[in-house]
Amino acid sequence: MDESTVNGKPKCQRLRKGKDAGIDKINRLPEAILEHILSFLPTVDAVKTSVLCKKWQYLWTSIPNVEFEEDSGSKRELFMNSVERVLLLRGCSHIRRFYIACNVFDDANRVNLWVSAAVQRNVEECSLCLSGIKGPFALPYCLFTSTSLTNLELYVAGALKLPSKIDLPNLKYLILTKIKFLDECSTEQLLSCPALQELFVEDCDWSHLRAVTIFTPMLKSLTIRDKDRHRVGCQVMICANNLESIYCKSAFVNDYCLRQSCSLMEAGIDVVEFPLSRSREAAYRISKLLQGMQSVKSLELSSKTIETRSISICLSLVI
Repeated sequence: MDESTVNGKPKCQRLRKGKDAGIDKINRLPEAILEHILSFLPTVDAVKTSVLCKKWQYLWTSIPNVEFEEDSGSKRELFMNSVERVLLLRGCSHIRRFYIACNVFDDANRVNLWVSAAVQRNVEECSLCLSGIKGPFALPYCLFTSTSLTNLELYVAGALKLPSKIDLPNLKYLILTKIKFLDECSTEQLLSCPALQELFVEDCDWSHLRAVTIFTPMLKSLTIRDKDRHRVGCQVMICANNLESIYCKSAFVNDYCLRQSCSLMEAGIDVVEFPLSRSREAAYRISKLLQGMQSVKSLELSSKTIETRSISICLSLVI
């Protein structure tokens, strides 16, 4: 008997039949399960499933996450059109997570329309990684008054013009990276959302601000990473009665002051290399920050911090 046939059927025919049977089994799954499976795919791949069959044509429009990342090797206009097509075809379906990483250049209005579309669809987690910023950049006002937003990540490589009024009643997690703050009042509002529990600020430019108060009664975790060694500093007062963890890695150009919190469990200070001429100023600021950590249960200091602290002690003895 020919090995390619069993019961008179060619082998290729049997393989195709088995493959079709597998597809039929998948198609018989409830749409909720199929949507859950698609949610693990990148948005561009989930959209491609629309060509499989009629049932799959619009199945992707209900997946909760919309994520796009501009590839430097791809055509920009194709990328922009793809984002807009996906948002348009989704209709009004809910968005859980919205992630965009791209250059802005001269398309600020188009990028803002995408963000507005996500907010209108009650987005819960919004992550924006924006480069190629020309001049002060303003995100849509609706992003800063969203009642559905719980997580916000902003990487804006340039000056961010915040609205004069910010009201994010349900925001719990906030990550800010590379942002140049321009206004004290709006910056305070963003950093002091009433439900905020975790705040992470990295490599931001505070030089346009003189004094800012972070007043967040629900804040439990605060991380500040500041590598800048040369700009004019800002006084940052931290008032968080329920703070449990704080970590500060800085050259201490900024003056960080912590009002004592009896709930503080963990704290850490790591000093970034700074000019020798600033040793006394940095040591004084570190000492002040440590005073606000007196009730902490576990304190971790880098070797550079201890060295700078020793300079402060020596100076106090001389004076």
